[in-house]
Amino acid sequence: MNKISENNRLREKYPTFEVPSSLYNVIHVNRCSSMRELQLLIKHVQECTNFTIDTENEKSNGKLALIQIQSIPQQLPISIILVELAHLPSDNDKYNLIRELFMLIFRPDNKLYSWGDAARELQPAASYDLFMWPILATIINVQLHFPNWYMWARTRCESCSLSIHDEDNDTDNVNTQDICHQPSPYKPGEAWALQKAMVYAAQLFIDKSYTCSHWAAGLTSKNSTLSETRRNTMIHYALYDCFSTTYLVKPIFQQWTFDKLKNTSTTELFTSFEPLPVPTKITPPTQKNRIKNLNVQKLMKIFGCDESDLESVSDDDGDEIYLNQVIGPVNNNELAGEVKQLVAGGEDYELVAGGEDYELADEVNTEEVLATQDVQDINDDQQIESNEPAQYQRKSSYQRRSRSAKMRHNRKHARQQKKHRFDHQIRRKFYHRFKSFMIRRILRLYQIPFVHMKKDQDDVVVGLRNEDIRRQADHDLATTIFHRRSFYYYKNKYQW
Repeated sequence: MNKISENNRLREKYPTFEVPSSLYNVIHVNRCSSMRELQLLIKHVQECTNFTIDTENEKSNGKLALIQIQSIPQQLPISIILVELAHLPSDNDKYNLIRELFMLIFRPDNKLYSWGDAARELQPAASYDLFMWPILATIINVQLHFPNWYMWARTRCESCSLSIHDEDNDTDNVNTQDICHQPSPYKPGEAWALQKAMVYAAQLFIDKSYTCSHWAAGLTSKNSTLSETRRNTMIHYALYDCFSTTYLVKPIFQQWTFDKLKNTSTTELFTSFEPLPVPTKITPPTQKNRIKNLNVQKLMKIFGCDESDLESVSDDDGDEIYLNQVIGPVNNNELAGEVKQLVAGGEDYELVAGGEDYELADEVNTEEVLATQDVQDINDDQQIESNEPAQYQRKSSYQRRSRSAKMRHNRKHARQQKKHRFDHQIRRKFYHRFKSFMIRRILRLYQIPFVHMKKDQDDVVVGLRNEDIRRQADHDLATTIFHRRSFYYYKNKYQW
């Protein structure tokens, strides 16, 4: 099924996501913008610390053409700003006001929510000299956090949680008609599309048929070559890309259930909130540790049982045998030690950290054993090694060397390392007043793991450890990062 057919199918099946027009104001930033409009907009964003951001590319050449920024204020109405990069004013006073607008939105203490990698999408706009690059505000990719929240929220839904056990056991007879929120249609690690996220989480439809459009043609009547109907449809699409992301921010980062999301008003979803901690991972609660279909022969080997020990196990449960039927309470350390011996003997057992009890898992392989309660075993191993008699503790060749031999070895190693400092390097032009310590601090500020840096005439040469880090640093550091304007910005900001 192609994208158009899928879009039409979802349109017919789900109600359309609508935000009352009384709750928001649309402001176009282009050559037709008045000074008064820009000044009022600056006053509005000064009072906001949370924003949603999105971008659109021109259909004909793939270049960035539109930046959508939605404010999340303390009180409604919200403002949604459409910055038309192909129609920016030539007037210096207006252009400076637009710079000030971006400076306030991208302040270091602000949070920018996006569906996707907003930093990568915004990088082409750095050439317009509207804002400093890299952006100092915190950019939060909501798309990355949605899958774990969705999985967690399904376990809190009564009708969905009943089916999760069958899904985990790969049962073929799962009745999906009785499930209010379907399992994820994506494989682990795949990114959710915003349209699918709204359909699955909120059962609301957003139209994605205008993703590829002529965004550089202008969205206002004074500077556009498009028809009024086409412009209005494109504007509606641009607005709801931001609205949909904002709609999901609070539920994800405050861990709302589906019922709470459904019963919450748009007013609460679209107004500002206290800074929220960004979860590294939302882990759904585990089910009761009852693992079926155990390999009895391997259990006998682990626990030192024979067949007579299994006579007390009831046959009433059919072919299902539970761990608590086979063995009573055991010493955790002894159990872990015996499983380690099996591992050393070539058996396909694997030690992983589990919950309160040891459990046998068959998620990947039914013969794998989850036999650790926490990291206690690691500590025990370290203690055993530390208690080993001195005559059995061997020193490394480096430890057996004399002090002078160690110094010679270190000097030789340093000379070898010095030869490869700049095997992977990036170059940036720099303003002559930049001191070396300032450059190093800026590199650390943007978390560039550099090996060394030096000045080479008009260039700063930064050596990186490997090619992957070099590519990432080349992406993160703007070509103008060490220019004159940046010098005065960082000097005044950090009092260097």
